[in-house]
Amino acid sequence: MKTVILGNSAAAVAGALGVRASDTKCELTIISPEPCSAYSRPLITYYLAGKVSEEKMYYRSDDFYVTHGIKTLLGSGAARIDTQQRIVELENARTVDFDKLLIATGGAPFVPPIDDLSTVDYFTFTTWDDARKVKELIPDVHNAVVLGGGLIGLKVAEALNQLHVKTTIVELADRVLNPALDTRASSMMREALENTGIEVRTADTVVSVEGEGRQITRANLRSGEALPCDLLIVAVGVVPNVAPVAGSGIAVNRGILVDDHMRTNIEGIYAAGDVAEGTDTLMGSTRVIPIWPSAYQQGYTAGRNIAGTDMKFPGHFAMNSVEVGGTSLISVGLSTIEQGDYEILVSVDDRKNEYRKIVLKNDLIVGAIFVNAIDRAGIITGLIRDRINVKNFKDALADNDFGYISLPKRLRKSRLQTLG
Repeated sequence: MKTVILGNSAAAVAGALGVRASDTKCELTIISPEPCSAYSRPLITYYLAGKVSEEKMYYRSDDFYVTHGIKTLLGSGAARIDTQQRIVELENARTVDFDKLLIATGGAPFVPPIDDLSTVDYFTFTTWDDARKVKELIPDVHNAVVLGGGLIGLKVAEALNQLHVKTTIVELADRVLNPALDTRASSMMREALENTGIEVRTADTVVSVEGEGRQITRANLRSGEALPCDLLIVAVGVVPNVAPVAGSGIAVNRGILVDDHMRTNIEGIYAAGDVAEGTDTLMGSTRVIPIWPSAYQQGYTAGRNIAGTDMKFPGHFAMNSVEVGGTSLISVGLSTIEQGDYEILVSVDDRKNEYRKIVLKNDLIVGAIFVNAIDRAGIITGLIRDRINVKNFKDALADNDFGYISLPKRLRKSRLQTLG
C-alpha cells in the first residue's frame, strides 16, 4: 500500500501520525514545496521579532520522519493529480504513484488587484522563508505598510513595530479583525495597536504602488492618502490551495469538499486542514476554517481512516486567539452577532479594560468574545463544543467570577471528570 500526503504542516503531520497509529508497514511519503522539515507557522511573526530562534521553529524533531518510516520529497510541491492513473505530478515534473492520497496543501495567500504591484518586491508572510527575507531587510526598512487587519496582519505589524519600524495597517473593512470581533472588541484591539505606535487605517485599501526598480517607495490608498513605504506586507488572508486538484474530478466548492471521515468524492482520496471544507457545527453548513487545532484533528482523522480505522471528525467552529500590545483576545463561534434572533450577554469592566460577550440561541452558547478576561474562555468553548443547554445558569456566564463552580453540580462533576 502506497500512501502519499501532500503538505508538511499541521494536517499533514497529523495525517502521517494517524496512518502510523494503525499501519506501521505501508509506504508513506510526504511531499511539500518547502525544502525544510515541518515548522510551526503561527511562530513566524515571533521569529521575525527575534522572540523565537530557528531551532524553536521546528514542529517536529530532526528524526521524526525516519522514526515513523516516512519518505520525504521536499522542495517541489504537487502540480497536478491524476485520479484515474493514481499519480501525483510534481512541479519539477517528477511523478509519484499512490493507492491512498491525503491532500493537505493548506492555504495560498490572496493578493488583491493593486496597480503596478508586479513591478516591486512585496511579501505575503505565510511562510518561514518570507520571515527570513523580511528579517534580512529590516536594517534598511523605515516605513512598512501591512495590508490587512486580520490575525497575521496584526502580529506582523506588532513584530515590525518592535523592531523599530514605523508601521501602518491598512484594512478594507471598517474595523480590524472584522470576521472575528464585534465593534466594541475591535475598537479595544485597535486602541491597543495604536498605543504601541502602530498606525491604523480602516475602510481603506492600497490601490497602487510606486517604486525605484524593484524597491517599493510608496503605497497609494483609495482615500487619496500616499504612504511612504519601503516594505509592503500583503496579509489580506488565505484561500484554499486547490490548484493541484484542478481538472482531477475532485469536488471543490471554496475548499475541497469532504465528509465526516475527511473523504473526498474520489475513492481513496482524502483532504484535511486549510484546504478542506468541512462541517461548521454552529452554522450547520460546510466551510473552510483555517485554524491549527482543526487542521491537526482533521489530518489525524484522515490518517486513521486511510489506515482502515473508522474515525469521524466531529466538526469544527471558528476560534481565534491573539495578544497585541498587552491586550489578550479570544473569540469563538458566531462572535460578531450584535442583534437578531439571539440573546446576548455582555460584561464590561472599563477599569481593567475587560470585555466579555456571550451569544446564545435557544439556550445554547453559539459565540463568545473575551478581551483581557480570557482565563475562563476554555470553559465556554467546551460548552459550545458539547452543545450544553445553559438555561439554568446562563445569567452567570458573563460574570467576572464565572467558573466550574457556577455550573450545576452534576454538570460540574462530569466536566471535571472529562478533564481528568
